[in-house]
Amino acid sequence: SGFNPMAGFAGFNPAQAGFNPAGWTSPQWNPQAGFVHVPLEDFGIGHDEEYRMEDLLTGEKFTWRGARNYVALDPHNRPAHIFRVRRLVGRRAGTPFFA
Repeated sequence: SGFNPMAGFAGFNPAQAGFNPAGWTSPQWNPQAGFVHVPLEDFGIGHDEEYRMEDLLTGEKFTWRGARNYVALDPHNRPAHIFRVRRLVGRRAGTPFFA
């Protein structure tokens, strides 16, 4: 009881503006999926704003909105995510720019 198969953490350091990792990993041997909570206020992101999650392990980029988002992990091919959180800073010709 009380076991969370999706262990997560997030951190923010204004002195390291471009590097604010958030990570999730699964201690299980089977694929795991669930919703994670991103503490948007710690990153200066509003609850209705888009933001970019860049996986530092794979280079994949995901655009998220809101604090609650879906994450799937598989110990055989995707055992963890380590994300860099990037705020939306504007759009040019409809293309979003994140910092």
